[in-house]
Amino acid sequence: MSIFGTSPRTDPSPSKYTETTYTFLRRAAGPVWDQVRALIDDWMLNYPARDRASIEGRLRSGNDEHFISAFWELYLHEMYRRAGWAIEVEPDVPDARTGPDFLVSQDGMAYYVEARCTFERQASSGAGARLQTIYDAVNEIDSGAFFLSVTAVRIGTQSPSTRQLRVDLECWLRGLDPDEITLSLSDNDPNRFDWQADDWQLVFHPVARSPATRGEPAGRPLGVFLPSEASFIDDVGSLRAALED
Repeated sequence: MSIFGTSPRTDPSPSKYTETTYTFLRRAAGPVWDQVRALIDDWMLNYPARDRASIEGRLRSGNDEHFISAFWELYLHEMYRRAGWAIEVEPDVPDARTGPDFLVSQDGMAYYVEARCTFERQASSGAGARLQTIYDAVNEIDSGAFFLSVTAVRIGTQSPSTRQLRVDLECWLRGLDPDEITLSLSDNDPNRFDWQADDWQLVFHPVARSPATRGEPAGRPLGVFLPSEASFIDDVGSLRAALED
């Protein structure tokens, strides 16, 4: 049985920002997603039966970091299997605090494999979820001849009502002429739209669509995401910690 279930799928819409990868794959209709589901199911069948429960649980968890980490392990297992390596899952390592994911061996050679993913941490997972809710709401508007860029200058402590935001965005875009808009993502852009509500502050810039596509629905209006500030991402520290373990 598929880990994504067997219920009929009729919703071909793109993934929402508030939707996890597993939830999307479970409901997404279409031949492309049928192939993705079938591939993952095939890889699961090639994984040792006694070790499937853990990796399947993480794929189904509803947590994208768990899903991506489990997928990476599944991918590596399938890669080594197809290349003809013998694979032991979670081998015992004397005196180690934690064991590696695999011990692989072939033609007198053997080594351990630890599958590890690094993730950029949102300052607050709650803040990230609130922002994603707004992104989904913005993608429901009729953006006409434009795509949008957005910068989250300040993420509020509570989820705001998005109805007025959608109304204001559509009104603003109707007042713009796409043939007169020059792409500008600077603070001095005269066509920018600043939205504030309580302790929220978002900035939108219009991005004119090509003339040939303006008669078609924009699909998802949000197309460009600009950071409000630079930040340092430490991938090295987490990978070093994994190696030390």
